[in-house]
Amino acid sequence: MAKKTIKVDEGFLKESVERAEKDGPLKNLNELWKVTAKIYNNFARASEDLPEISPSVVMLRVQAWKIPHQTKAGRRGRGPMTDEQKKAMAEGRKGGRRSKAEKFAANPEISTAHKELEENVVYEGKMNHFANPERFLNLVEQIKGGSRTAAVKLKCLDCSNWQTTEVRHCPVRTCPLWAFRPYQGPLESDEDSEPSEVVEVG
Repeated sequence: MAKKTIKVDEGFLKESVERAEKDGPLKNLNELWKVTAKIYNNFARASEDLPEISPSVVMLRVQAWKIPHQTKAGRRGRGPMTDEQKKAMAEGRKGGRRSKAEKFAANPEISTAHKELEENVVYEGKMNHFANPERFLNLVEQIKGGSRTAAVKLKCLDCSNWQTTEVRHCPVRTCPLWAFRPYQGPLESDEDSEPSEVVEVG
């Protein structure tokens, strides 16, 4: 079936675009096509031989005839920001991006939790001289700095009575941390308590 050709008056269409933008550009092209179609159809109703057109027809004809317009394509999925949104964004940028360590230090609840964690490691050291958990206190400092790797390592050590060999050969495969446990690789020393990665989360 042949496509039906819709008759469009180029002069009326150009005038409709100008009227749509008489107060300046619209927020995006979709809005321009809609407003232009509405204005053009008012012309069409007064004419005996011009059919009404849809916004998609407006778009096609404006592009084909290169009819000038002020409105630019908007960002997909986002309209222009309000003055309040712009102000809030500017305020948020003033302080710059803070590190995870700074965010932790500024949060009393997290700071207290880190202090209690450190005290617990020291207490475990007093109760278990053989395992010497206090040698892993540096992990607590790295946790304070935002290291998730250090957090996983310390948790695995705590669960395995601070024995690196036990962590390496952990049989509890249902543990969600099992695949991420430290001391798995042949090149990683059992005595090495330094995490290989510090994760900085913004």
